[in-house]
Amino acid sequence: MTLLEFIDVFDGGIDITIEKNRKKYCEEKSFNYDLSENKGEYDGIEPFYTNIQDMKWWNELKDCEIVRIVTIGGGVYNYELIIELEEY
Repeated sequence: MTLLEFIDVFDGGIDITIEKNRKKYCEEKSFNYDLSENKGEYDGIEPFYTNIQDMKWWNELKDCEIVRIVTIGGGVYNYELIIELEEY
């Protein structure tokens, strides 16, 4: 499954960290995960989160295969989803 395929079905609700080759592209971030074509239409409501497609690294990583997904946190810590992408 690629990052794009995962994000297409991911509902959010948890911070994510995306890593590739031991480099973190984002760490404990929340995004708007709407991948629809009309994401740029202004509906009068300011978005709370940046759309993941607007991140400068998105085009580089969107077609990378996911190697591992780990959930950490709980108790006094916020939950976080760590997505590890294929190395090259």
